[in-house]
Amino acid sequence: MRRLFPVTNKTPLLLFLGMLVGLASGVFPAGAEQLQVEVRLHLEKLPLDEQNYLAGLGDELSALFNDHTWSADGYKYQLPVTIDLFPDKYSLYSIYHKYSAGVMVATKSGIQLRDTRWDFRLTRDQPLHVGDPYDTFTGLMEFYIWVSLGFENDLLKPGGGQPYYDKALSVADAARFESLFVDGWDYRRNLARDLSLDTAYRNIRQAAFHARAGIFYAEKDDCESALPYLSRTVELLLTISPLMMELHRDDHILRFIDAPRFAAALATCGSQDLLEKMSQWDADHPELYR
Repeated sequence: MRRLFPVTNKTPLLLFLGMLVGLASGVFPAGAEQLQVEVRLHLEKLPLDEQNYLAGLGDELSALFNDHTWSADGYKYQLPVTIDLFPDKYSLYSIYHKYSAGVMVATKSGIQLRDTRWDFRLTRDQPLHVGDPYDTFTGLMEFYIWVSLGFENDLLKPGGGQPYYDKALSVADAARFESLFVDGWDYRRNLARDLSLDTAYRNIRQAAFHARAGIFYAEKDDCESALPYLSRTVELLLTISPLMMELHRDDHILRFIDAPRFAAALATCGSQDLLEKMSQWDADHPELYR
């Protein structure tokens, strides 16, 4: 396929310089590694004794994740992440409590991660930790935080999310050695493998970066800067299925590209040729590109 414009090592730097214009309003910040996590526990399905046992755990988890260093990059802005935990079953053992729970993780950038297949053990007199050794309780939340950071950093530079998706895959690999708490981890590992390694997902991740940059400039009426990114987005999209603009799997949703805003950016910049290509490619939604 003919390349519509050259992508060089200078591309991320050029976009970064352009992004600085929007930093004051927080439109296009330069890093995504300072988390602002809120963990909320929904204990209504547990008996009162268990509710008392878990009292204050949400605040402890929020502090744990917010104090952890997730990236060594120097540029930071706050990334709000909400984690809702829904424990609904429990068993008591001699040295720990075992729970079954659901979890929902969401950010404002287009991530909704839902999981209903989670079993973990918890002992309240042991300190919580992130990372090695793998923990059946914090490990699942860590996994989804890495996925969220991968998504965010892909929007900041091409392939920027790779180390974070690799971290998520490492957590999923470690979880397989906990034979009593392994339920659901095959699905999670497949998700991380696809996001990290699959060629089609790497293309949609690259397209997400260029689409966001193109939309950013188009909405500022800077079509000279927007068009190369919009063109590259279309080039990448034509290599994959239109269904990949949003990932729907195991109740997860990752909105890689906001199709209406992308179509509006193309229209703003008078990209009739690109609009025509998109209407043919996304044949189930041609009205978006007219």
